[in-house]
Amino acid sequence: MKKSGAYRPGFKFGFRSPPASNTVLVLPFNKSWPAIVFVTALLALFSMPLFLMDFGSGEIDDLFDLTASLFSIFWVVGWSAGIGVMALTLMAMIFAQKVLIVEPATIRLRIELFNLGIESSSPLEYISDLRYVENTSQKGTTWRGKHLAFDYLHIPIRFGSNITQYRARGLLLRIQQTLQHPVPPELSAEIQKKIENQEPFEQHNATLTSVAHKSGTALDASTNSKTSLYLLLAANLIPVDGVMLAGWEIGDIILLFWLESAIIALFNILKMFRIAGSVAVFYSIFFIGHFGAFMAVHLMFIFALFYRK
Repeated sequence: MKKSGAYRPGFKFGFRSPPASNTVLVLPFNKSWPAIVFVTALLALFSMPLFLMDFGSGEIDDLFDLTASLFSIFWVVGWSAGIGVMALTLMAMIFAQKVLIVEPATIRLRIELFNLGIESSSPLEYISDLRYVENTSQKGTTWRGKHLAFDYLHIPIRFGSNITQYRARGLLLRIQQTLQHPVPPELSAEIQKKIENQEPFEQHNATLTSVAHKSGTALDASTNSKTSLYLLLAANLIPVDGVMLAGWEIGDIILLFWLESAIIALFNILKMFRIAGSVAVFYSIFFIGHFGAFMAVHLMFIFALFYRK
């Protein structure tokens, strides 16, 4: 898809919106049982440490015991993120389904689990050669069996598995009837020329407008950057005031910077959700486990070096 550059199909993660006048087709989706057995064994193997670890359930007598307990807890949080991904992968391999959503000007392909999944959106202008594929000798298509496909800017997009010729005929008919016009065997010369010259189409005007809007707010971004700089300088004056006016020792300052690391970690988690959306749940769990373990050990060293009497 990288070859299509600015014209690559859009991808979205989320729940399937309720259909209006669209055609929703649930397609056969082959399941690889050897792969399912392998992932199940892998999940069981990686889950064993959770049952074998000692979480410091005994008494906490000193700082080292507290740090060890905190490290174990955060390690489990980070480890659980990987286990959660494997469990979700296993559920998808068993229960996921392939859904084709046909709109008048777009064909959307989804892989979803309980109505939640990821989808690609292909505008009709970019699509050509909607067909039934009976020859499965090509590399990467053997597992599908007979299936449907179309070309998106000359890139084959395949969907469905083990579709009979009778059912394929009905599916192709419903797809063509829902679209504004039938999918042509080849892209038009005008579209082909625009693609070669990387010229925008009408449906990309909103994106281009958004980019122009962002460019127009560059001055505001510069102002916000200066404000952040001033706030950063003001925050770093706090330890200076603490040393000069309140008699803070070096341990107090190091502990303050330790707390600053935790605040930075919190803002990084917020950035993850802003950039990746709901997918950031898995990233943030792993990040909390990894960074939390680091913060626990860091705290132990601070107390051992600066507060031990």
